[in-house]
Amino acid sequence: MAGAAARRGWAGQGRLAREQTASSTAVIAHIASLFLLALSAAVVVCALIGLAFIAWNDSRRSVERHAALRLALDEVHAVFGHGDGFENGRLRLIERRAGLKGLRFATEPPATGAREVQSLHDSEGRIIGWFSWEPDRGLAP
Repeated sequence: MAGAAARRGWAGQGRLAREQTASSTAVIAHIASLFLLALSAAVVVCALIGLAFIAWNDSRRSVERHAALRLALDEVHAVFGHGDGFENGRLRLIERRAGLKGLRFATEPPATGAREVQSLHDSEGRIIGWFSWEPDRGLAP
């Protein structure tokens, strides 16, 4: 009789140990799921912050390029005067002074939106042409 009672006691303890192991495994799985959910949310937030920074930096650099072009135009006009056209030599000088790549001048705006554009106005405020250049998107994909 004592042996039968002892066997039931040991069997009860084994069942209790299995239940505790299953319970702790469920808790660990729940904690891991919450951790993965928090990690996923952090990755999404970081990606959104990165995209916002890239957009802000791209617009800031675009404004700087437009200002550099205006400054280079003022310098060229001070040296050469206000001419009607921009021959290749003047255009390359403006391109170097402004730090732009592939600067072009045309009387019509470029047909594609792949280039940055800035209009050129005469003394009365009328548009006489457009400068366009290859955009520098160092951070943007």
